[in-house]
Amino acid sequence: MPLLLPESFSASLQTQRGEHGRVARLTIPGARWALLADTHLSANPNAEYDGQTTLPKVREALDQVAAARVDGVIVNGDLAWMEGLPEDYDQVAETFAPLAETTPVALALGNHDRLDRALRKFHPDAFSLNEPAKLITVIDATEVRLILLDSLYRTDVVPGLLGQAQREWLRAFLDSEDKRPTAIVVHHPLTQDDGALLDGDRLLAILQPRSQVKAVFTAHDHVWRHEQRGRLHIVGLPAAGFSFVPASVPVGWVEADFSSHGVGLRLRAGGTPEELELEWRPEC
Repeated sequence: MPLLLPESFSASLQTQRGEHGRVARLTIPGARWALLADTHLSANPNAEYDGQTTLPKVREALDQVAAARVDGVIVNGDLAWMEGLPEDYDQVAETFAPLAETTPVALALGNHDRLDRALRKFHPDAFSLNEPAKLITVIDATEVRLILLDSLYRTDVVPGLLGQAQREWLRAFLDSEDKRPTAIVVHHPLTQDDGALLDGDRLLAILQPRSQVKAVFTAHDHVWRHEQRGRLHIVGLPAAGFSFVPASVPVGWVEADFSSHGVGLRLRAGGTPEELELEWRPEC
């Protein structure tokens, strides 16, 4: 959550609230997903970073996603330009509307988003002054369970934080569910720099011994990369809006084909797609 669902979408949507935040859970059949991040959309259609105008780049990516006919779309945070202004979310809604007519879109929050403004735009019926401080989405897809966590700490403050309540919810959720392959989606990277996820080590302490968790998809630093912590895959998604190093770091999106054994990833950033085949770690 926030979620943009086609009118024809018939799968059940469940929501619950608690100290950990607000959880939305739904089933989306299919194994092919588009993974985007850091769209940084602004009310100003000419907003640019280092000569890169964001809106045309995001539109180009979404045209490619539509042509690829994926089963679902995830946007891993920093939907808005810098401060999560209400009019920025108007631009997000308008930009994603054509795709969302046919394809479910799940939006996670990043450090340039504002929870209250995102809720007011996409789920005004859910908004209240007592709304929990975190938004979590659980998607049961055909070959994988996708858990979108909320690492927004403060709007326009660089580092991220899950917080104890969300971490404890995740621990309990993983232990209470069936052990199907699971991927975690969280905006902030699991690195050691000051702009990363501040409780990243505590997140990894939850994930590493739970072998049903196969991969973590991060964003935030606008860099496409892959590493492993033990046999847990850590994938950094490229930015869809702009690159911090335009001459050498690609801008685009990732096509993901999930199976019971792994995931095939294709970086779609112009030219021939760069491909990765990741094999899931075995169950303990």
